[in-house]
Amino acid sequence: MNRTIPVSRLQKGETARVTAFGAMAGNHLRKLTAFGILPGTLVKVLQTYPVYVLQVNFTELAVDREIASMIFVENNEKRRD
Repeated sequence: MNRTIPVSRLQKGETARVTAFGAMAGNHLRKLTAFGILPGTLVKVLQTYPVYVLQVNFTELAVDREIASMIFVENNEKRRD
């Protein structure tokens, strides 16, 4: 069974595939997509505190917990490196 969870529930070192975004301001969504965080892409969590640092391909992006809770991923793709 596939479950969608927010990135904020992932632990450091886990990788998962983005499936959707929650309701957020348009400027936040534009910034995420500009950095390559799109449905279908894999994101790896490099850090969870004090902010979430996500890696997408060769890009690292810091987001606060509120934004991380609005990026949804499939847990069947979740894996630790």
